[in-house]
Order: sequence, then structure tokens, then C-alpha cells
Amino acid sequence: NANADRDGRDALLEELSYTLGTQSYENQDGSVNVQLPSGLPLVSRFEAFSLEAVPTSTGSELQLNLTNTTRPVDNNSLGGEFKGLVYLRDEFIPQVRDDLDKLAYNLANEVNTLHAGGTGLDGSTGLNFFSTPLSVGPDPWTGAAAGIEVAVTETAQVAAGQSSASGDNRNALLMAALKDTKAIDGTHSFGSFYAKTTSEIGVESAQNQLSVSGLEDTM
Repeated sequence: NANADRDGRDALLEELSYTLGTQSYENQDGSVNVQLPSGLPLVSRFEAFSLEAVPTSTGSELQLNLTNTTRPVDNNSLGGEFKGLVYLRDEFIPQVRDDLDKLAYNLANEVNTLHAGGTGLDGSTGLNFFSTPLSVGPDPWTGAAAGIEVAVTETAQVAAGQSSASGDNRNALLMAALKDTKAIDGTHSFGSFYAKTTSEIGVESAQNQLSVSGLEDTM
């Protein structure tokens, strides 16, 4: 006869389903079992277990504390909003960051190659326009987007010409033409690669908004 308590419990179960994708069912004695999508128990009749974040060398990972033992909880064991957040953290954002690093790395290298072959108004040559940090990961471009900087310190060092003559902009025109060169993976220009990256972000956002809207319609 505890209708208010049952309503409160239903509200909590609905919230768990939204945030973690849990499934629940009522036992004959009126108690409720709650499970993660993988079948791992969160509540078993009158006993509740806890999800815990455990620090690792690369960040943190989840585990389920089952009183006498623990079980790792990966993204396949999660659902709902939390699965989306873990996917963003572990997969989507690292991929976007890697794309931006690759864009910065290739841009710096292509510009530097042409710039080093040109001549500034002060007669300087062989200088890089951009300085990029050493890789901090498995790929040579890792960290490039965060560390790319202009290397020249004086405007007269900008190698716009193929000579130091005033008005010589032949090298600047070559660098400007890089915008149409398929310099990334042999298939993308700098503009098209950036457009692809931003498009993927837009598609992901739209799909998530659609999923949220569909879920709200069923609740």
C-alpha cells in the first residue's frame, strides 16, 4: 500500500535508466533488481552495489564493487547518457584532437618547406615560418595543434619572395596556393580536411540531439 514510496522508486529507476541504461524487474516479494546493460547487478533485492572510479596511469576507469570482489565496467557495460559521455571522452574527442594535430602538423611542414626556400627582405633564407613541438605520442603530429607557433621574429624575415627585392611575392603566392593542394593523406586539402572534421562534429551533435528527442518522446 506504499504508493508514494513506489512512485518515488519508479522515478529513481527511470533516472537510472536514462543515465546508465539500466534494466529493472520486480521480484515476487516486491523488491526490485537493477542491472547494467551487460547484466552486471547494481541492486539485488535488498543489497546495493556501487560504481567507483579508479585512477589509472592514463586517467580513470570504472569498476563495480560487489562487496567481496570487483568487476571492471567498460563502455559496453554502460548505456544511456553516461555511455555517451564515456564515448566522447575516450573515442570521439581524441579523434577530433588527432585530426586537428594532423592538420597543424601538415600545414606547418608544407609552409616551412616553401618558406625555407624563399628569401626575406633582410636577405634571410632557410628559415622556418612555424615551429612545432616534438611529438608527445605515437604519431609525429601528436600535440602539434597545441604547440604550433610562428617562428620568425621580424617581418623582414618573412620569405615572401624568391629574392630580397621589394615587391617580390612569388614565394608568397606559392604558399597561398597550398590551400588547394591535397597535402593530407594525398586526398585532402587543408580546407577540405578541416571541413570534414567540423562536419563530423556536426553530424555527431545532430544524431545525439535526435536520440535525446526520441528518448524524451518515449518517456
